[in-house]
Amino acid sequence: MKKHILIIAAVSLVAISNVKAQGFFNFANGAAGVNAPVSETDGTTKLAGTAYLADYFYGPANASVGSLTDAGVAIAFGTGGNAGYFFGGQQTITANINGSTATLQVRAWRASDGASYDAASKVNGAHVGSGNLIQLALGTGSNPTPNMTGIQSFNLGVVTVGPEPATIALGLMGASALFIRRRKV
Repeated sequence: MKKHILIIAAVSLVAISNVKAQGFFNFANGAAGVNAPVSETDGTTKLAGTAYLADYFYGPANASVGSLTDAGVAIAFGTGGNAGYFFGGQQTITANINGSTATLQVRAWRASDGASYDAASKVNGAHVGSGNLIQLALGTGSNPTPNMTGIQSFNLGVVTVGPEPATIALGLMGASALFIRRRKV
């Protein structure tokens, strides 16, 4: 009997050590302890309605911007007195977040520029923006759902997509060929 209990205990310890922590948080920039409205490129016009969307990117504690994963949500902004704010409710992170703290970043964009932040950020003239990185202790089990304390207001910017270097090089070679050809005549 004792042998069976020891085997079950050993298997349980192995199973527990391989579990990745998951947790939840309140995806909103207007909640208790959080007041971080998002504005258009002019810095004063608050984003409003379904014309603008917000998403969050996440990673383990102290992750860098480039290593964050897109959550794939697209939450519209409020209207009227709630312009500038999004209220995405409780979100659960079930990926490889080791520990109970996650790095989070809010990114917003004009909906007409793309279905996702990534798509919009590649469109010349698109309006996109991203907030600061925050470290947030995620809620688990019966713990309360934490708000995104620490996020700051930000403005959208305009994407400028220039020609690729190969295009520039080809253009310069063509111009040089025309110049050389013209001089010989």
